Amino acid sequence: MVWEDVYNGIERDIPIEVYVKPNQINNVPASMVHVKQIAAFFEESLGTYPFNRIGYVVTSKGCMEHTDNIAIVSSVVDGTTDNEEYIAHELSHMWSGNLVTCAEAGDMWLNEGFAQFWGVFYEVGVYGEKHFQNTMSAKVNSVNNWCNSSSNWIPLNNMPLDLTYNTILVYERGAVIVNTMMNYMGRENFLAAMRQYFQQYAYQTATSELLCNALTDYSGIDMHGFFDTYVYSSGMPHPYATIAEVTPVGGQYAVTLDLRYQHIGDDHIGQHNRYEVTFIGPEFQLATEMVEWDGLQATATVTLDFEPVGIINDFNNNWLDGRTQSNMMLKSTSQQNFGNFRMEATSLTDSVLIAIENHLVGPYDDPQIPNLNMSTKHFWTVNRYDFGDAEVTGMIDFTNTSENDIIHSENDSATLMYRRNASEAWHEIAYTLYPGSTWKHGRFVFDNLQSGEYAIAVWDKAALGTEEHHASESRMQVFPNPTESQVSVSWNGVTDGQIRIIGADGKELKRIGFTHADSVNISTSDLPKGCCTVLRLGKDGSVLSTEKLIIK
Repeated sequence: MVWEDVYNGIERDIPIEVYVKPNQINNVPASMVHVKQIAAFFEESLGTYPFNRIGYVVTSKGCMEHTDNIAIVSSVVDGTTDNEEYIAHELSHMWSGNLVTCAEAGDMWLNEGFAQFWGVFYEVGVYGEKHFQNTMSAKVNSVNNWCNSSSNWIPLNNMPLDLTYNTILVYERGAVIVNTMMNYMGRENFLAAMRQYFQQYAYQTATSELLCNALTDYSGIDMHGFFDTYVYSSGMPHPYATIAEVTPVGGQYAVTLDLRYQHIGDDHIGQHNRYEVTFIGPEFQLATEMVEWDGLQATATVTLDFEPVGIINDFNNNWLDGRTQSNMMLKSTSQQNFGNFRMEATSLTDSVLIAIENHLVGPYDDPQIPNLNMSTKHFWTVNRYDFGDAEVTGMIDFTNTSENDIIHSENDSATLMYRRNASEAWHEIAYTLYPGSTWKHGRFVFDNLQSGEYAIAVWDKAALGTEEHHASESRMQVFPNPTESQVSVSWNGVTDGQIRIIGADGKELKRIGFTHADSVNISTSDLPKGCCTVLRLGKDGSVLSTEKLIIK
């Protein structure tokens, strides 16, 4: 039987025909309730509908984007909108796949990756922006985790024939990369360029290279760096921005950012890197900026109307960027989990926002502490904002499976490292181990969860002795910081020991011994400008505390 309707398109009326078995005819209106809205949204976004009718034919197996007669599996027409994404996905193929199709199977992402994206993007027009963002955020987290496995490191183009229809490798990852592309270009630029692409190459074939050149020409944004990073390279990038310095300028603030780049699964070094960062103000003001740089490390300065108290990379979780992310609101004392990072408010008068990023790379700026090995696999960034008074306990789980790069035997004593931001050196913080913790698995429990970066490390007990090493009860003070010619290093208690200054390349710049002292003054005029690490060693050579120092 056939169910018929008419969609009043931009340029003409387009018939809608849905062919189903007789026992399904009454299900069609409810399952196709949004088909006109979907078609209207696609026409607005991608250009006028290019074929004769919007036609669907129910089949017993699978979906296929036949022009004018889209095959959809019977379960889609069940009287609900639970499988509406298939209706949208297949309809979007009238542009991505039928109007312009990939020249070779190796570029199947041009058909299926885009259709998988359009099959989520339609939610903007039907359910609203927030619904789309939530759906896409879940996909982004899933694909970032999936891309972190070495077995999945394969470029998006030139796909081997047996993998061209791989659901995650081509469809889901393709959709997330298209979403990343849209945010890299800006939504209006991206959609305008896609409309021109569909118009110019209508009823022709395309390649990744052709699309790259077309988007560059139509938008004025050089897309070659993006395609080199996301399409032609395996693995995925990890761009990362942190606040290095904030300087008042009149009634505004100049914020200097430290920009970093790593690539998981490839030796590629990103060029034309663009990334979205959001600054948080003291009254929860939010300001989002796009930063750009080339290579592994750079700095950039943005001007804000408020003094930032934090920075969140990719606040809306839109990018394939080697990290998973969640913005969680603690409104009760119930525990909230994000992977193996747990948060629990033990008391609160209002709510607490915890924006947490799980970076799928090792922490930047290894402090080079003897006999201490930092994780090479992951670290976390936490931004906390209280809307009242609250006490929040943090918990991080570790196992010799998840930390198999650093935990190998009972000689490896796991510890928790922390720093407030990139201007501070990594150091241990006070914690307790959850009852039952062993060297193989355990849980760090620490009071007063703070904004900053957290990482797991291990002490080599065979080198240091059998005693457990925890955070020093006294923190070292380094002043002034930044410095030009001299720095004072002080701590609580009169002790014997040494001060070592380590350069960014891990080489020792200076070593000062002291006896029966609680401070030393050190000349820095002969040291190179830049960032270095100050270590205080005990009489036995063990590291007691570390701090970052900037020499101007």
